[in-house]
Amino acid sequence: VAPVAIAMAGRAVPESERVVTIGRVTIIGYSAYFIGPGIIGVTSERFGLPVAFLMVSVMLVAVAVVLVPMIAARLAR
Repeated sequence: VAPVAIAMAGRAVPESERVVTIGRVTIIGYSAYFIGPGIIGVTSERFGLPVAFLMVSVMLVAVAVVLVPMIAARLAR
């Protein structure tokens, strides 16, 4: 999934912005990889595992709702 996301980000911007965009996407991905499990662990300890998974689901839907239209608009240009 990560290589596809990086490639999509690189294709969605002009060539002059590709290096910065790929760097940002990579930083976001690594941050989620390292911080995400800790947040899920703390949430599940405090509120239970079902709430932690619900939180992850809501966040994924929110990201999709925001990013899909933005990517589609940029690719349409």
